[in-house]
Amino acid sequence: MLRLILWSLLLTPWALQAEPLRLSLDPPGAGSQKASYESSHAPKMMRKYWVHGQAENLSAQLLTADGVQHPLVPVQESGASYLSFKTGFMDGPLHGVNQLYAQSRRVEGPDLRVETAQWYNVNHSCGWGHPFRAEPEGLAPKASGIDGLELLVEHLWDGNLHKSTEAGDQLQITALLKGKPVAGVELAVTTGSGWSKGLVSDEQGRAQVQLIGDYFPGDWSRFKARHQSSLLITARYQSLQAGTFENQPYQSINYQTSLPWNFTPERSGYQKYETGALLGFGGFLASGLGVFFWRFKRRRW
Repeated sequence: MLRLILWSLLLTPWALQAEPLRLSLDPPGAGSQKASYESSHAPKMMRKYWVHGQAENLSAQLLTADGVQHPLVPVQESGASYLSFKTGFMDGPLHGVNQLYAQSRRVEGPDLRVETAQWYNVNHSCGWGHPFRAEPEGLAPKASGIDGLELLVEHLWDGNLHKSTEAGDQLQITALLKGKPVAGVELAVTTGSGWSKGLVSDEQGRAQVQLIGDYFPGDWSRFKARHQSSLLITARYQSLQAGTFENQPYQSINYQTSLPWNFTPERSGYQKYETGALLGFGGFLASGLGVFFWRFKRRRW
C-alpha cells in the first residue's frame, strides 16, 4: 500500500501536465468516439497519422523496416498537423515494422522541453510471405538514434508480423537517450480503462510490466475475443544540461516521449468463456434428452 501511495505521488504532477505529444489515426478533436486501430494484415498505399499535443517547432522522421531513415515534412490541415508516407502493395524495404517519430522543442521557464511521439507501423500482408521467421533480428524494433528520448518495446508482434499483445503479457521496455540506454527514466503504462503503472528504468535502460485485463463484459455471450483495448506508454527524463534554443536560455532539458499501442484479452480468458458456453450447452442438451427419454418410456408403458 505504501509503495502504491508513493507511486501515486510521483506520477500525479506528471498526470496533471498538458497532453503529451502523441500520434494517432484520429485527428485532434475527434471527440469521445472509439479510438481507431491499425491492422497488421491490411497494407495501404498511404499511411496518415495525426499529431496531438503542443506541436511547436515540429520535425519528423521515418525509420523504415530496412533500417533507412527518411525525413518527413509535417502537413497542416484544419489547424492540426499530420504525417504521412507511402508504402505500396508489395514486399520490399517497407515490409516489416516502420518506426515513425514526431518531435517538438520549446523553452518553458528554465527548461527546454523535447517531446517525441512514436508510432510502430506493422506493414504486412501474408501474401508477401513471412521471411522474418528465419531472421528474428528483423522483428525487433530498432534504435533510431533520434536526438531525444526513445522507447523500444519487444514482443508486440509475433514471427509472422501479426500483432500479438494480450492482457497478462510482460512488456519489455528499453529507454534510450540519443540512442544509448539510460537509467532513471520515469515511465507510465496506461490503458484505456484508466489503469496506470509507474516504472523506472534500470542501469541497462530496461523496465518491465505485466498488462492487466480491463475487458470484462457483464454477459459472457457478448465477450469478443478480438476486443481492442488501448495502451499508452509515456516516459520522461531530465538532464541538467544548460544551453540556448532560438536565442532563449535554459538550465535543463526535459525529455518526454509517448508510444501508443493496443491489446486484446488474454487467450485463457476467452477460452474459459468458450468452456462455459460449451458446458452450458451440454447441460441444456442433457436436460432436453432426459425429458425426451422420460416421456418416451412413459408412452411405451
